[in-house]
Amino acid sequence: MRMQRKYAELAVAVACFGVWLADSAKPAYGYTDPGTGLMAIQILGSTVAGFVLLARKRVFDLFARLRRMARRDRR
Repeated sequence: MRMQRKYAELAVAVACFGVWLADSAKPAYGYTDPGTGLMAIQILGSTVAGFVLLARKRVFDLFARLRRMARRDRR
């Protein structure tokens, strides 16, 4: 019974904190330059391109290593 009361008090405290937090929020007036979106797209594109090139290099290295191992096994 005491444990349920503790949980109930905790739930009320969390709810009060949530209401206070929502009530104290102020609108954020900000300005985003039109070039910001293009910069984000450029960053995303270069990240993807870098990942593709890195993955390609790793795959080619893996195949080269497998070919070398196959040549050693034939000898």
